Amino acid sequence: MRSERITRRQILLAAAAGQLLFFFGDPLRHLPPQWAAPLYVAATSIGFLSLFLAGLWLGRLVKERLREDPFNDENESFMQETRLIENEYSAKIPLSRMISPQLYWAMTGNDFTLDINNPEDPKILCVGNNPDRQNIYSAVLGLYNSHITRLINK
Repeated sequence: MRSERITRRQILLAAAAGQLLFFFGDPLRHLPPQWAAPLYVAATSIGFLSLFLAGLWLGRLVKERLREDPFNDENESFMQETRLIENEYSAKIPLSRMISPQLYWAMTGNDFTLDINNPEDPKILCVGNNPDRQNIYSAVLGLYNSHITRLINK
């Protein structure tokens, strides 16, 4: 961003001058013919450029105002969590075993009830994906997620 500060007054002056020259340059056409065309073209061109510049400045001013953070006046940056936190109660099932009979039974409800909405016995379902094998597992994950979502929303 440039160091110069654009004010609302500058934007309004550029917009007013642009409107005056661009939209109200008709009296220039009634001058003598050797002056009418060059002055009219110059006035409308300068008016158009002034309107364009006012719009550019207005966009810059709006973008600058939106960038200001009212809750972070000191412009602090906060450290992100870098350590790996593991939950000892979570069950980790590798995605390569998703076609196993146990998963089929869990999805059909024959062996296992997936009652995620039960407040007495809460359950958490986590599904992960390996980025290297994303194309391989994406179809299976889509089917799995849609079925689990249907079970949850019953």
